[in-house]
Amino acid sequence: EIHHLPHASCDVAEYVRRMGAKTNMVGLARGFGKRIAQLNDEERDVINEHDLAVYLLGDFETCIEHKFPILRRGIHVPIIVLGGPSTETLMRIIDPPVDGYVGNVGRFMHRTKESEELDMLDQVVTEITRVLDKKREAIAKDPPSVSPARLMDIISSQVDEIHEVLSPTPITVQMTGLRVKLPYDRFAPLLKEIVIEEGITIGEVAEILPSRMRDYILLRIKPFSETNIMV
Repeated sequence: EIHHLPHASCDVAEYVRRMGAKTNMVGLARGFGKRIAQLNDEERDVINEHDLAVYLLGDFETCIEHKFPILRRGIHVPIIVLGGPSTETLMRIIDPPVDGYVGNVGRFMHRTKESEELDMLDQVVTEITRVLDKKREAIAKDPPSVSPARLMDIISSQVDEIHEVLSPTPITVQMTGLRVKLPYDRFAPLLKEIVIEEGITIGEVAEILPSRMRDYILLRIKPFSETNIMV
């Protein structure tokens, strides 16, 4: 019989999924902890395709202070740090500051079932919500040229092949874009020419890029200030 290995990262990811988030995980360590913990360029690119990055670090201040500057390098999305030290300690040892912190979330070798552990997961959700709300406020000052949700509906109605994708979320909605789980080479030219309304195409309001996740398509919706279009 195969048993799930309890790990704080799994519990955090599973808990925020229950709240409606779409999560992906990247392992930082290649064997044992501080000396060889790392991210490669592909992993950094994948993280930057998301709305936010949550780093779940260990229990020791010296390890976090020494290694986190390397782990955060090249990450351009908002960052939240979780770790065994207190929130105040994390804020003190991490320089430059990140967007959010939740302390007292270290390593533990059991599933989170007790009430105080679930309270800790609720704190993580609260901090994620706070950071994303702040990002939404910034986006609202120069909004996307088209709503990501509307773009998803248009693609779903005009690209029949999307309904043949076996993934639970063939199109993942993000704050300023979409990830479409169709092969880039075949479908990117098709998506570019889809008309949203009044002759305005997706290619006019969004960058259509190859995702670093498999052979998927990444749509980055351009802000209004760049296109002077709002549809």
